[in-house]
Amino acid sequence: MKNELNSLIMQAMKEHNTSRTETLRAIKTAFINWQTSKEHAGQELTEADEIQIIKKLVKQREESVEQFIAARRGELVNEEQKQIMVLKEFLP
Repeated sequence: MKNELNSLIMQAMKEHNTSRTETLRAIKTAFINWQTSKEHAGQELTEADEIQIIKKLVKQREESVEQFIAARRGELVNEEQKQIMVLKEFLP
């Protein structure tokens, strides 16, 4: 998925789609953080691990949406929902 992710980041950058670019970079960063953590040092990232990481990112954004709704921050709600849609493209 790394190669696919890199090409998607490049494509989003060319399209000047900042929301998608930021979300894809967040996925890439989460994968790198997983691989460099002490618990997983030297392990390869499996597809199951990738899905688990992406689900975690979706959950974080859903929680942010709830907080932004409570704070009446509509513009931030929209941004988080766009990111959730991008993340869900990678879930089965």
